[in-house]
Amino acid sequence: MLADRIKELMDGKGITNSQLADELSVDPSLITRWLTEKSNPTSSNLIKMCEFFDVSADYILERTDERRNNKKLCEQLFDKLKEDDKLFIIYEMGKRLEGYKHGEAKTV
Repeated sequence: MLADRIKELMDGKGITNSQLADELSVDPSLITRWLTEKSNPTSSNLIKMCEFFDVSADYILERTDERRNNKKLCEQLFDKLKEDDKLFIIYEMGKRLEGYKHGEAKTV
């Protein structure tokens, strides 16, 4: 449940309802309402929680157990590479994709 995931994240950071409310700029009673399942966060509050806890919305909504958006993480890491390394990765991935098309997929 959403409330359980929010509690888990709060426990992980060791914060109280009031501290989370301060971080999100909301009234502490709103946090209590989420945790008692009397209401759900708005999309803007969900985004704020994602940023504060450094997790994806899918994680908070319990659509996945992956804390981060792996695609976004890959993009961030790729952007930090030197241009030659980027080109090498693109070349190697192209070869792998061709292998998949021809049923020659290899695992690493």
